[in-house]
Amino acid sequence: RAFESESQDPQELARAQRERGWSLYGAGDLEAAQAAFDEAIRLDPCDHDAHYGRGVVRSAAGQHQAALADLDAALALRPRFPAAIAERAYALERQGNWQDALGEYDHALSLDPACAVAHRNKADLLARMERWREALAHADLAVRLDPQPDALLVRGKARLQAGDDQVAFDDLSACLDCERQGEWAREAR
Repeated sequence: RAFESESQDPQELARAQRERGWSLYGAGDLEAAQAAFDEAIRLDPCDHDAHYGRGVVRSAAGQHQAALADLDAALALRPRFPAAIAERAYALERQGNWQDALGEYDHALSLDPACAVAHRNKADLLARMERWREALAHADLAVRLDPQPDALLVRGKARLQAGDDQVAFDDLSACLDCERQGEWAREAR
């Protein structure tokens, strides 16, 4: 509530809390991030980005049903929101609803063909379904759009399955600096 002394505009206060939530999420403090997004929503219930942010945090915490409720709220406020649709797909995927998740990823990509997170997550799901050629196509796009380590990891896994060991090795080597995927990359190499 320290922000309230600086400004009394609820939308401005909500924006500050939302930015704080993203910062805390980036630092890995999911509990504090959720509290910041909770406060942003309290201050401005129509802030679709705050609902989206809380959905991302809840999904990261494994609270996929709660995440879906937040993402549905974000989409009710902004129906054409590809990142929220892609995150909704991820929550569905984590609940085992793979076909529904694929449909949501396709929906997000129909709205924004350059949505890197949708390509990356769809590639990961397709890889788990052992649909390697499709996984590789989406992982390639994800890496070109936003070369994050998790996209390189998915592409590396798909390339291994395709028998392209040297290029897979290059992708997996690029992942080694990333703490989250580093252990799998070391084992796969």
